[in-house]
Amino acid sequence: RFPAKVGESHNSKHSYNTGSAMTMAAAIEDRTADPNAWSSASRIKSVDIVRDLASAEPVWRSLEGPQSSFTPYQRFDFLKPWQANVGAREGLAPFIVIAFDASRRPLLLLPLALRQAYGARCVSFMGGKHSTFNMALWDHDFAASATPADLDGLVSAISQHSEADVLALHQQPVRWRDMPNPLALLPHQHSANDCPLLTMEPGAAPTALISNSFRRRLKGKERKLQALPGYRSHIASTEADITRLLDWFFRVK
Repeated sequence: RFPAKVGESHNSKHSYNTGSAMTMAAAIEDRTADPNAWSSASRIKSVDIVRDLASAEPVWRSLEGPQSSFTPYQRFDFLKPWQANVGAREGLAPFIVIAFDASRRPLLLLPLALRQAYGARCVSFMGGKHSTFNMALWDHDFAASATPADLDGLVSAISQHSEADVLALHQQPVRWRDMPNPLALLPHQHSANDCPLLTMEPGAAPTALISNSFRRRLKGKERKLQALPGYRSHIASTEADITRLLDWFFRVK
């Protein structure tokens, strides 16, 4: 058995196209579960645990298409450099969960990492503090019709891997764009913190896209920057200028 408890932990960071966030915390108690016990009810028929990003890349990128549901923070091109420059240095090892149906069609990919914490082997989302939201990469049709039996199949399969003692899956959106997060089907509780939602209407004035409190914070940061030598502001107005600045930003990121 894999007793799972989901608690909503609303992220204070800004967000778009989503609602509240949740955290799933589950302890693996029985690692001797019979895989045949869940295979008949769940559409998930097999689960692979992949230990390096290169091996997971083909399936990963296949789940980044228009028929999938995922946040920008789970893109392969975002998490590969994070793992190389942050995760590896912090002792995190890839623990990528890929679930398949009976035809070996990928249904979801959980981009996770394994670490030692408080004497236990914990599995959590890759991305750490660099990720605003965490979610699996879901096949759109599967996510739209996922059932508790499907999730039981997923967690039962993960529970058979003795390397992991605890799943700590933080900052998951309950919904993303037009899709529910299937992991929200698991029991959960509300958090004391909220997760802001900003609706961007077409043609809205720029001042309407930033809240008053966020505008005040930006002005406070600008005042501090103005005291630094060489500080200046610049608005990119051409495609080449935009590309140059974005390339520079992501190198720094």
